[in-house]
Amino acid sequence: MKVFMKRRGLKMTSMTSLISGLFRQRNRNVYLATGISLLVLLVTAGYTLLHGLSLSNIGGDYGVIMTLAMIAMLFILAVQNERVWTHNSYRLIPISDTKLYIGNMIATILSFIYFSVIQIVILIICNIGSYSVFGSISNHELLVLSSGSLMFILSFTFVWVFISMVNLILKSIAAFLPEIRQRLFRVLISLGVVVVVLYIFNTIEGFFGKFALQSHSLNFNGSADINLRISEVFGVGTLYFAVIIVIMSLINIYLLEHWVETKTTTN
Repeated sequence: MKVFMKRRGLKMTSMTSLISGLFRQRNRNVYLATGISLLVLLVTAGYTLLHGLSLSNIGGDYGVIMTLAMIAMLFILAVQNERVWTHNSYRLIPISDTKLYIGNMIATILSFIYFSVIQIVILIICNIGSYSVFGSISNHELLVLSSGSLMFILSFTFVWVFISMVNLILKSIAAFLPEIRQRLFRVLISLGVVVVVLYIFNTIEGFFGKFALQSHSLNFNGSADINLRISEVFGVGTLYFAVIIVIMSLINIYLLEHWVETKTTTN
């Protein structure tokens, strides 16, 4: 285990060192994804220039690249997240499973925020000649931006926590059921996952749909009222995600402590 941790630059004997080590580990993929994004941007710009076109829309092009990069990073971080739950080089660290779970999730969230900030900076640079709005952002608009960003981060956190819950349930089942029954339960759980995901997205869609209908029927006194209303919606959405994340995290920690065993290899 010490060799494994040393090879990855990890020295995790406390919550802070755990988060720091996992954060550095995940940032290798952050830099790799950023490099690939910039490479795609350069190829896009070169293709545009070779065809005698203007680079005036390069910011919009990078907006698409950034969206795809963030979706890819969502799943890359999910994979790294899941490795921690069953790899004995992590589970044998002298720290409780609760702290391991919380530290792992915090490191994943911080890495995604770091990646997002890098991407947004690049996007701003690509649009440097067309952005005049940043000098005139009102307090109400800043509130919308802040509440929307928080809900965006929590929505991604929900995905990671939900994936972990499904994975840990499957690992728990595999610990005491024969192979044939494992397959049956995996099918049932997969169907249950589909139902839960559809229910959650239907609830979210209904929530925002209700807001849209209410917005048409309300008389707003300028953009300030609209921004306040949007920030309220983002606030409720943030609370909704936060409650679900806490509930699922408690389930995950219970499964991690009582049912999920580590792998037998350190490779």
